[in-house]
Formats: sequence, C-alpha cells, structure tokens
Amino acid sequence: MQTNFKIKERTERELAIRFKRQRAATETLHKLARAKGIQLETDAIAKPYRVVFDEDAHTRKGFYEYVIVSADKSKLLTFNMISGQERILTNDGSIVLSGFSPLDLMSRGLTPLVSMAISEEMPSYGGSVQVGFVFDQWFVLEILSDGHYFYEQRAMTEKLRKFADENGLGYHIHCRDKLASRAKLADVDGKTCWSLRCEKNEGVYYVICDMDGNIAITTEHPRVWVLQQRVAAVKIASFAKKDGIQVNNRPLLAYVDNLPVWAVYTQVNGKDSFVICPIDGSEVKVVPYKALKSIADMKQDKFLFNVFGKDMYAKQWLEAEFAPVVKEAE
Repeated sequence: MQTNFKIKERTERELAIRFKRQRAATETLHKLARAKGIQLETDAIAKPYRVVFDEDAHTRKGFYEYVIVSADKSKLLTFNMISGQERILTNDGSIVLSGFSPLDLMSRGLTPLVSMAISEEMPSYGGSVQVGFVFDQWFVLEILSDGHYFYEQRAMTEKLRKFADENGLGYHIHCRDKLASRAKLADVDGKTCWSLRCEKNEGVYYVICDMDGNIAITTEHPRVWVLQQRVAAVKIASFAKKDGIQVNNRPLLAYVDNLPVWAVYTQVNGKDSFVICPIDGSEVKVVPYKALKSIADMKQDKFLFNVFGKDMYAKQWLEAEFAPVVKEAE
C-alpha cells in the first residue's frame, strides 16, 4: 500500500514538533527511568539545555537536549530535541549543561525563534534540514497519580488497547511514538469515561471505560475533554472568526455556572463578554461578562484546578511549533 505523501509529510512534521516538546520528553524519560530502575525525584520535569559531551573517544559534540537528573545525581537522562533519541549519561565533570536561549527570550517577552534540524531519519525531506521553530509555553490540565504525571493515562491506554486487540479493532500508532493513540477523558451520555478511538473496516469505533472500570464499544462520538490551553485557543479562534468576533488573548481557566471552562475576553455588540470553550468538550459560545467566576491565577507555572470534582494540576509546558515562513516580495 502506498503512503499518501501529504499525510506522510504531515506525520513527520508533527513528530518533529513532538521531539521538541517538554511534556513528551518528560514522559519518555520517566518511562526510561522506570525501565532501567533509575530513581527520579517525584514530579521531576525534563528541562532544556545545550548539552556538550564526548560522543566517543575522539568526538566531542553539542546537542539540544531535554534533561532529567537522577535522584542521586549520578545519572543524566537526556532526550534529543532533533531525533528523539534517549540517552543515559554518567554525570561526571566532562558534561557541560548550558542555558537554552528561548527561555531567556520568553522571560523578556520576546519571541524565541530557534533554527534546528529535522532528522535525516525523516526521508521525505531528503536528509537533515535546518528549520525555524518558535518555542512557547502553554498550560495543560494534568492528572497527578502517586506524585507523577502520565501514569494513569498510560495505564488506561494500555488497558483499552488490549480490549481493542481482543475485539479486532485497530488504532493509530506513529512509527516513533508508541502512545500516539491514547485514551482520553471524555463525556459519554453525561458520564465521565476514558475513550480510545479505533477503526475497523473503514468504520470508526470507540472503546470506552467508565470510572467503575466497565468497558464497552460504541460508535457514538464521545465528547473529548479540552485539557490543553492551546487546543482551546484554536477552538475559540475558529468560533470567533466564523462569527466575526475579535479575540486577541490566551484562554484563562474559569467557571461558568460552576462548570470549568477556557475563556477569552471580547466585545459583542459593544458589550463586554467572554467566548468560552467548556472543558467537557461541549460547544464554544459567548457568555455575558458577569457570567464568568473565579478566574484562576495563571501567573504560576503550576496550580490546582477543580475539574468536575477532580483536582488536576494546570501545568505550563514548553512547546515548539514550526515558524511561519515569510515569502519574499516578487
């Protein structure tokens, strides 16, 4: 079967961005540490550095890497921003960690543009190519289980995938990202469930698991929760553009009628209002200014937020996007 070039290229672009995301690197390195029996500090976060070390006896190189230091300080677990390669290095005096320039630029309110390579392992680009990336920080609502992010979602993903396998359902897997198709929190008939999108004979199915552990298959599209600020921003911008509404700010976390929402201030017919994207995935809409309650303090990089009775952390992660290409005037 031939691969559609545009789909293949899009997948490679998505993976190139994913390698540069702090959240993906943190999850990968936590998984690596558990596999190798290396103890990490609870809630350890992968931090970006320019890492210089001896690749072999004759070669010393520098790499853009996300790094977590082991709890006993003896090991450095690194995730390469270009290739996604994982390494475990002995933390001796030969390794130099220097700052990551985008963080300094962001702290001064500037746009951090970094020229980095797309791996030569992505064949449609014909080798390693330097590409501009813009780094930014966005909030994601995270579940914290036993002091760690990711574990609850990963366990549910494995559980629902096993059920899908037993029932002959397929699901999407990137060649370099074995958890690309993940279980997601969703609303199903007014109840909170974990949902995994699957396919069979060109039909779309969903394996769902309620909070009591009951698993079922449905063809009804669950309403997936919007737990990422960046996703909410896209949904709100799309709604605003269609309705001719001007929105210029990032979504805030807030409550409307005691329901958690992402909200952006706007004016509609001269009246102060908010465009809201409910976290439960229901429709984006406009509400009066006074309808918004208890706006969270999003100046911190992590804080608790109540989502349908469940405490979740709003955690700010460093992410990369392809820099827009400015065409020269002809």
